[in-house]
Amino acid sequence: MDKYFIMTRKKIIFIVFLFTFTSNLIYADGQFESSRSFNPVGSGARAIAMGGAFINGNDATTAKYNPAGLVRVDEAEFSIVLNYNFKKENNSCKDNFSFKNEKYLFNKNINFFSKTIPYVLFNRNMVLSFSYQELYDLIREWNFIVDRPELNTQDEINYKQNGKLSSLSVSNGIQIFPSKLSFGFTINFLNNKYTENEWKKEFSVKRSGILSYNRVEKFSIKGININFGLLWEINKQLSLGCIYKSSFKASVEHIIIRSFPYYKDHPVDTFTKNENLIMPSAYGIGISYHYSNELTLSSDIYSIEWNKSIYIDEEGSETSLISGKNKNNSNVSQVYQVRLGFEYLYLNKNKGFIIPIRGGLFYDPSPSENKVDHFWGISSGFGFGFTNNSLYRFDIAYVYRFGRNVGTSMLQNHSFSQDVDEHQLYSSVIVYY
Repeated sequence: MDKYFIMTRKKIIFIVFLFTFTSNLIYADGQFESSRSFNPVGSGARAIAMGGAFINGNDATTAKYNPAGLVRVDEAEFSIVLNYNFKKENNSCKDNFSFKNEKYLFNKNINFFSKTIPYVLFNRNMVLSFSYQELYDLIREWNFIVDRPELNTQDEINYKQNGKLSSLSVSNGIQIFPSKLSFGFTINFLNNKYTENEWKKEFSVKRSGILSYNRVEKFSIKGININFGLLWEINKQLSLGCIYKSSFKASVEHIIIRSFPYYKDHPVDTFTKNENLIMPSAYGIGISYHYSNELTLSSDIYSIEWNKSIYIDEEGSETSLISGKNKNNSNVSQVYQVRLGFEYLYLNKNKGFIIPIRGGLFYDPSPSENKVDHFWGISSGFGFGFTNNSLYRFDIAYVYRFGRNVGTSMLQNHSFSQDVDEHQLYSSVIVYY
C-alpha cells in the first residue's frame, strides 16, 4: 500500500509538473512563434537587397509592399522568388535548464511567385496581379535537460515546431491621375485548403531515456485580409508611398493529442477545438529619391500593432497571440521598423546589358512581453538584365539579421535569453512576355 501510494504520488507530481511546464514552454512565446522576422513586409531579391525599403517599388513584387506601385509595371511578366534561410540560436538559461548545444535551423522555400498583366480601362493604366507569398516560417526546435531534484531525476525535453503561413492574392493597381497619383489594393486569402497555412508543435519528455510524455498540437487557419496603397509621384525625382494592411480574424482548427507512454494505464487523449485568432493591422510610409538615372535612394517606416493580436480559445478566453497571457494582463508593445536602401545601375551601352548593385540597412524588432526584442540587419545584392528587348531579369540578395539578449520573455521564470544570427539568400527570376 505504501509502495502504491508512493508511485501514485510520484505520478501525480510528474503529471502536475508536465502540465505546468508544458504550459510555460508551449505558450511561453504565445501560440504564434516565427523563426524569422515577425514583421513580413514583402518579397523579391531586388527589394530585399535594398533593405526591404520598397513601398515605392516598381516591379511585380510591389504587390506585397504597395499595390499602387504596380502601375509602374508596363510589361506582362511572370516572376518567382526562392529563399534559403540559415539561423543559429545560442540559448542560455541560469536556472535548472541546460541546453544541449547551439541550435541551427536551415530551410528553403518558394517565397513568392506571380503573374502580372497590364491593361487599360476608362483611359487609365491598370495592372492586375495574381500571386503567392510565404508570410511566416514557423520552424523552431529546442532540446535541453531539466534537473528535477524533487523527483531525483533529470528530464530530457524536446520541442519542435514546423509549418508556415502563406497567401494567395489578387492585386490591382489603378492610375488615378496620369504620372501623379495611383491607388492599389491586394486581397490575401489564407486557407489551408489551397496553400500551407498550418503548423504543428511536438513536445516530449524522456526520463532515464524512456519516453514519459508526448504532446502534439496542430493548428490550421482560414482568413482574408486586404491591403490598400497610394503612390504619389511628387516630381521626376521624388515619390511618396503609403500602405495599410488590415487586421483580420481567422478561424483556427486546433487539434491536441496527448499521451503518457510510460504509464500504460493512461489513455491517449485527443481534443479538437474550433478557435480564432486576430492578426494585427500594419501601416507604413516610404519615400524614394532618384538622385540620377543611375542612383535611387529609398527609406520606409512601418508600424505593426502586435499589441492588438489576440488568440481566442473555444471557451472565449482571450490571450495575447505573442505572450500567451490574458490580454488584460499582457504587456506586448506595438513595434516600429525602419528600412533604408539604395540601387545603383551600371549600364554597358555597347554590349546592351545592365547590372544593378544594391544595399540596405534595417531595424526589424520582434514583439515580446514587457519589452521589444531588438533586431538589426544589413543586406546587399545585384542583378542582371538587358537594356533592350529583355526577356528576363535575374536578381540575388543576401541578408544578415541579428539580435542579442533577445527572447527573454520566453520561459520567463527561468532567466532565459538568446543570441540569434540569421543568414538569408534570395534569388529572383522575372520573365517578360
